[in-house]
Amino acid sequence: MWRGNRIIGSALASALAALSIPGAALAEPAEPSPTAGKISGLYDPIFWAVVAVFAVVGPLLVLAALRPRPQPADNADDPPATLQGLTSRWVEIAWTVAPAALLGIIAVLAYRAFH
Repeated sequence: MWRGNRIIGSALASALAALSIPGAALAEPAEPSPTAGKISGLYDPIFWAVVAVFAVVGPLLVLAALRPRPQPADNADDPPATLQGLTSRWVEIAWTVAPAALLGIIAVLAYRAFH
């Protein structure tokens, strides 16, 4: 059996077990706190930003995991392909600046919500 199937099965079983425990689910309080509206206003844009990131990264991750890789015997003399020059610089800048920008946006939204 493929090892990944056991890991996925274990994760699903753990999640179902946690959901079946009485009181494990988060319940809304009887009366919301004074900052509940501010928290909700902060939560919604962050949630949709996470959904957008997952919509892009999730399929790319699945594609990378399922894409067939060449066997070492097929091209033993060829070195693996790498990004070089200006392209690699832009890729490194992008994966550094994008998360920093998202965190900056979240910080601005949080500051506006609570000050």
